[in-house]
Amino acid sequence: MMARLSILIPDLVFRAAGLFLTAFALWNVVNPLDPLIERPLFVGLLIVIVFLQSLMNPGRSVPLRLLDFVLVLATVASYGYIIWNVDLMEDLSLYMPTHAQVLGFVAIAVILEATRRSMGWALTLLVAVFIVYIYFGEHLPFWLGGHMGFGDERIMGNLYLSSNGMFGVIAYVMLKYVFLFYLFGKFLEWTGALEFIMNLALALVGRYRGGPAMVAVVSSGLVGSISGSAVANVMITGTVTIPLMKRVGFQPHVAGGIEAAASSGGQFMPPVMGATAFLIAQFLGISYFEVCKAALIPAVLYFIAVLVGVYTYAVRMKMNPVPADEIPSWREVFSGSSGFTFLISFSMLVALLLLRYSAGFAVLYAIAATLGCYAAIRLFQRRPLKIRSFVDMVCTAPAGFAGMGASAAGVGIIVAVLLLTGLSGRFATLILDFSGNNVILILVLTMITAVAMGAGMPTTVIYILLALVLGPALEALGILPLAAHLFIFYGGLMSMVTPPVALAAYAGATIAGTDFWRTGVQAFIFSLSAYFLPFIFVLDHGMLMMGPIEGILFAIFNGLLGVTLLSISLVGPVTKRIEYLERFVLFAAAVTLLLPIPGSTPLGLLLGFLGLARPIRLWLIGRRNAGAARIVG
Repeated sequence: MMARLSILIPDLVFRAAGLFLTAFALWNVVNPLDPLIERPLFVGLLIVIVFLQSLMNPGRSVPLRLLDFVLVLATVASYGYIIWNVDLMEDLSLYMPTHAQVLGFVAIAVILEATRRSMGWALTLLVAVFIVYIYFGEHLPFWLGGHMGFGDERIMGNLYLSSNGMFGVIAYVMLKYVFLFYLFGKFLEWTGALEFIMNLALALVGRYRGGPAMVAVVSSGLVGSISGSAVANVMITGTVTIPLMKRVGFQPHVAGGIEAAASSGGQFMPPVMGATAFLIAQFLGISYFEVCKAALIPAVLYFIAVLVGVYTYAVRMKMNPVPADEIPSWREVFSGSSGFTFLISFSMLVALLLLRYSAGFAVLYAIAATLGCYAAIRLFQRRPLKIRSFVDMVCTAPAGFAGMGASAAGVGIIVAVLLLTGLSGRFATLILDFSGNNVILILVLTMITAVAMGAGMPTTVIYILLALVLGPALEALGILPLAAHLFIFYGGLMSMVTPPVALAAYAGATIAGTDFWRTGVQAFIFSLSAYFLPFIFVLDHGMLMMGPIEGILFAIFNGLLGVTLLSISLVGPVTKRIEYLERFVLFAAAVTLLLPIPGSTPLGLLLGFLGLARPIRLWLIGRRNAGAARIVG
């Protein structure tokens, strides 16, 4: 009896916390609270949910479950203290009693433990290093990052008792943007939108060679724009697409790599871009529409590169398309309630955003449209509304977000330390000094740093951290601010498909049941265009749809040919020695076309022709022979 109660009670608390958090986040759009009420409440509930998930595990030992219970109480006490004393925050930050400092350390400790459980040791240790640095960095030499030193009250006042540190801009973004879009995705998923997206993708591209992989690319692009996490996107769509790819002949590590590349690319795709579009607009003080317009061409080119890579691999491996009897008709695609529900709600979301509604209200109305449209169609079809299933979804939805949100509070501590010590500005100066103001070298160093720093972090967290640390260095060179911020955004996201971390590839390898390193290499190959595209749009603003129309069209032409040749040169096995030379020539053609160097286009076209001449000739001969065989038959 006691054993059952020890599971039942945490489960009830878990569901109550999830229900309250979902309702609070939506209600808070209309009735925002004081920052030091809404943010501690949001972060605290996410951390509590992380610990409750462990507490509900029946296989967990009694001492560890007791520890989970203590951590839940510690979270409630340390974060509840902020909410309870919100009117005294200004006084407490100036003169902090001992118990407030103790609770501050408790709040930091539960953040570190929640981060360790949800995101692993890498991010946890990084947060811990910055905490140690703020306390003891004064003992370091200045050239190594040493600072002037800060008192305990000032440190804890910034990290705990203010809307900076753990309750700063990261918590704000998570509550006001990322979590709302995550909820929108969960509501769509509940209505059956994932099945609709898969069927839509199958109907669009299933009949082509490599059809299942193309389905993965298309569906991941649609889902990933909303999800806010490349890893979550892999886990959502990959469970369907990876087995389908394996069934038609894709090797497991290739299937996992394609899914990881496509899911990461979903974060590049407007209109939502994993909620990062709103952050870029906010950072730069420009309209959301300007960000989406600038991001559109690079995102489309990225997905074209992945699709060409998939098709090339399928042709070289002589694969067949999806069997015709498994491809749904257009009538079947739109026969249920999920298709129209998805199209109406997603169209409303995009329309409201373009009409300059705030992200919160746009999501709120889109969720209302989702539920209203779904209920109307189900009632019209005289089918049950699945009320119990809906309540269960609302109660458990925050669980999938809890780890990401809890770890974001840790990144908020990093941001506060960077700003308090001035380390972010000094880092930009260090990059400028080291590179000697060479634009190309600075871009290369920035890309390497972005990939290294972005490892293991959610999309929006990656962007905010990199914007603070690397953005000033690029803007100091006179680089267009929008291009600079998109550059670091691309760089940070490439950490998801770049070994040794490559969390999206790790998720793909787990689903595919294959080796992580081989999957990571394939994910890197299929997404390599994302390393080239940022350099192009920094140097050629036509790629961002800026400047004269002829410049924009020229950038699109070169970009389209460049990413196509790049994918053809890299993907699939080599069967003859001459193919090594052809692929090298095609790779050189791609680089020549992609880099905006005056007069390089004719050379790129010539190299592309030389690299493709023999394969096209063999293809034409094969087509002619096949036609002759059909006539004789």
